[in-house]
Amino acid sequence: MSTQPETLREIVDLIKREAEAVQNIPVSDSFIKAVDLIYQKVHIEGGKVIASGMGKAGQIAENIATTLSSTGTPAVFLHPSEAQ
Repeated sequence: MSTQPETLREIVDLIKREAEAVQNIPVSDSFIKAVDLIYQKVHIEGGKVIASGMGKAGQIAENIATTLSSTGTPAVFLHPSEAQ
C-alpha cells in the first residue's frame, strides 16, 4: 500500500491554499508605505527592524524577526522589559 498519491495531493492542496492566502493579502496605501519605510530605513540607511512583544505577541514578533533575517532584512527581537 502506497500513500504517495494521497501525500502528493495533500502537498498540492497545501500549496494552493498558501498561494490563495498570499493573493488575499490586502495591499493598501498604508501597507505600501510600511514596505517603503522598511526599505528606506533598513536597506538604504543600514538600520534594522526591531520586533517587540510580550507573551504570544512576543512569540510572533520573534518569528517575524527570524523570518525577516533569513530573507535578507536585518531584524532583531527585543523583549519590552529588556528594552526598559
